[in-house]
Amino acid sequence: MIVIALWIGFSMFLIREEHEFLSPYALHEGGRVVAIELNQYITDWADDSEAAPLNTDYVILQDHDPKKVKTPDEDPQSWLSGWSQGGWERFDAGYRVALTKAELMHAKVVLRPSAAGMLSDAVSTLNWCTRGGGKAARILLDPMGWIVPSMMRDLEDHLDRISELAIELQSHGRVWGVLVRSAIPSADQSTLAPCPLHAGELASDMILEKLGGLISACERVIVADPSDITRISAGKGGDA
Repeated sequence: MIVIALWIGFSMFLIREEHEFLSPYALHEGGRVVAIELNQYITDWADDSEAAPLNTDYVILQDHDPKKVKTPDEDPQSWLSGWSQGGWERFDAGYRVALTKAELMHAKVVLRPSAAGMLSDAVSTLNWCTRGGGKAARILLDPMGWIVPSMMRDLEDHLDRISELAIELQSHGRVWGVLVRSAIPSADQSTLAPCPLHAGELASDMILEKLGGLISACERVIVADPSDITRISAGKGGDA
């Protein structure tokens, strides 16, 4: 998979296609890989002494364990225990090791928060980056990744709040980029599967309206399908 980067206005647009283990991000001109996203929890990658060196400028890691099957909505007690003081200490320690490991590869670490991770919402991410162990962190924002099924009824209000806090985070220089996408609820409404902006059941023009200020403020804008670049550039979610 190759991730195409295009410059439109003042933003670099990246097209992201997901692979099972890793997803490279490459510049359109020349195809040079500048970032690799690993399907690994940050502490797992930090502790993996056999991990192969990565020839990239940025390593994108997750703030949750992909091996965990149940979501916070399904198993709140398990997740609450992970967000304990001990959980934060382990997370911060793993983050510091990951920084050192990436530095040895001449790369920089980018974290992608999610509702299932330590940085489970915009509030906790902002706090960690301004008051906690992430004061020098680089964050790949995924606003829809902070949405769980129980939030769908008031989605517009949640996106308003996420955008407001994310813009504040960006003002601190902690935002590496923003992933603009939609989601498809499962048949039983228990999970949300990621999908391109135009392919979800949600109104793409609503998502773009709610995230417009954040998108404009970010240096890198990541989409799941090339056609979404035209939608974002036009400032609307209709057909390109």
